[in-house]
Amino acid sequence: MIVLVCVPAWGHGWAVFAWTLWWMDSLLAMACCFHLTWVMMTHRRPELAEMTALYLIPIVAIVIAATSGGLVASSLTNEDHKLWTLVISYIFWGIGTPLSWIILTMYFMRMTMYKPLEREVIVSLLLPIGPLGLSGFSIIVLGKLARHVFPLTGTVPGMAQAGAMFYLVGLMLGLVLWSFAVQWFVIAVVMMATASSFPFNMGWWGFIFPVGIFTLLTISISEEFDFRFFKILSCVLAGVCVLAWVGIAVRTIKRVISGKMFFAPCLGTDLFGKKAPAK
Repeated sequence: MIVLVCVPAWGHGWAVFAWTLWWMDSLLAMACCFHLTWVMMTHRRPELAEMTALYLIPIVAIVIAATSGGLVASSLTNEDHKLWTLVISYIFWGIGTPLSWIILTMYFMRMTMYKPLEREVIVSLLLPIGPLGLSGFSIIVLGKLARHVFPLTGTVPGMAQAGAMFYLVGLMLGLVLWSFAVQWFVIAVVMMATASSFPFNMGWWGFIFPVGIFTLLTISISEEFDFRFFKILSCVLAGVCVLAWVGIAVRTIKRVISGKMFFAPCLGTDLFGKKAPAK
């Protein structure tokens, strides 16, 4: 928001402020990704049947840092600062994206070998769309920036078209990841549609981020390819996101007032430590 609104309105000082915040965010994202991945590997030994898509949450943080790095770098005026931010963002992308694929493979195995998810957490089926859509959007953003920065900084000496190559590879990967996200999207929608009615809880907010980031990826592809199909789909998905957000927000407010909102289905308790009622 700072880059998109404050920098155009009030100048370069806000770009430096956004860059400073990005460094802070990057440190937190690395700590979150590395520490929680280590915790999952060493401190918990649950059965695979207990696994949910929530394992992806720590990984998404560092991919978000990569995405925001590309957006922040585009507002900087110093080309060297742009280049280093871009390179670090590519490194973040390389850390988070393959790791999310590993977790998705485990999650796919869990879904094929064990019983379906409980209806209280079935909304988490949409979560795999998040890292896929975010990785695709991020690599397109970084590729567009590389196309501009590499020629100006002389990056990859002896290859004048290195920036264009990074851009094209990013666009190709973005389209591939969009296609993979479509597969998860369809499976999640079908499984939720065929499941018995599931109760409204905090997990419903899991609708918003995955669909929203998938919409951003679709918009990015529509801007680069200029296909009418992607433009129409972008409008439809954006409308779905807005309607979903409004609907979930209204129901959330109602349940907050009644005190019924604070049940965490992934923990089996509410935020005050009370156990869920026996079935």
